[in-house]
Amino acid sequence: MAAWSSPLGSQFDYPRSFSSRPRIYTTTRDYTFAHDKRRDERKDINHFNRLAEMLSKKVERCTFIPMRKLFLQQIIAAPRPANLAEAETLVARLRVPSCEPTDTELERLGDEELVALLKRVKNTTIHKLRNAVVHKQAYRPTQEETEVALEEARSVLFPLTSRLGLYDDINWYLKRL
Repeated sequence: MAAWSSPLGSQFDYPRSFSSRPRIYTTTRDYTFAHDKRRDERKDINHFNRLAEMLSKKVERCTFIPMRKLFLQQIIAAPRPANLAEAETLVARLRVPSCEPTDTELERLGDEELVALLKRVKNTTIHKLRNAVVHKQAYRPTQEETEVALEEARSVLFPLTSRLGLYDDINWYLKRL
């Protein structure tokens, strides 16, 4: 058996911290694999890492609004991949849509709780505050502005993470394969 450490890569969920980049989960763990030809390909960490890199390259130039468009489109139209091969096909086909989905398209999901959360993601303006801080010299938000932004993020992202079944831990996903 050979032991090795690997940085585990990314899964695209949504701009979790309302930043201009996707959330990239990076964890380092020791994994031990027997050199067994019968190893389950669904749990191939090397394949997962290649997909993480592929995804990162696909979205590295996306700012907040294109990433939001891509996220919403994936929720509406893309199937959830059941394995790494399906995920690779999905990542290879990723294209940022020209416009965000309409409220009607979101409502077709038929899940009132999910639709309400997605509409809040669609209508957020948190990126404007972020851009003011990053691009305008010496702008610092007021305490009220930061409290409002934090409350918005918490009230949308925590329930959305739960509703979509998104987790930070690759081991959680591997156990379900």
